[in-house]
Amino acid sequence: MNWKRGLVAGMISVGLSMVSQPSRAEDPPPPKDDVPPVPAEVTKKKDPFFGDHFAMYLETRGGPASVDTINNSVQNGFRSYSANEFGFDGTTSGQFTAGWTLPRGRGQYLLTYTGVSEGTLELDATGSQTSYQAPAGESPETIGYQLPWWQISIRDGVITTTKTPPVWNSIADDAN
Repeated sequence: MNWKRGLVAGMISVGLSMVSQPSRAEDPPPPKDDVPPVPAEVTKKKDPFFGDHFAMYLETRGGPASVDTINNSVQNGFRSYSANEFGFDGTTSGQFTAGWTLPRGRGQYLLTYTGVSEGTLELDATGSQTSYQAPAGESPETIGYQLPWWQISIRDGVITTTKTPPVWNSIADDAN
């Protein structure tokens, strides 16, 4: 058995000597030219067109709005006049904004949309004139003050109108 142990120990030592001395390949000698070798160019990483950051902005707003009464009075010549007032109740307003910024200084964009929702429309209009309509054959007379002759009122979608042209009948009433 002693000889077997010696044989195993010899095989292990031969195996270790082979593993510890790996065979090495040699590089071929450089060519003997007079031209120096050209260094390899470093490839640059190309930036993406939009860079590496894109920013977006979104915003919404809303709430009650106040719309002042609109006075749209009109004078038609020196004898006719109408006093008109528009009013809105219960109005709301809103705003939506979208914006974005392109990277590397390529621009900023901001779009804003505004909307108003009116509540109920109120209209009061009165037409007046400074002359009255004479009966057939008589010439119209001019007076020194405004006489209302029509009225329009709108409340909650209901329109009410009255028309009362000022007429002077000198035969029926001779008061000045």
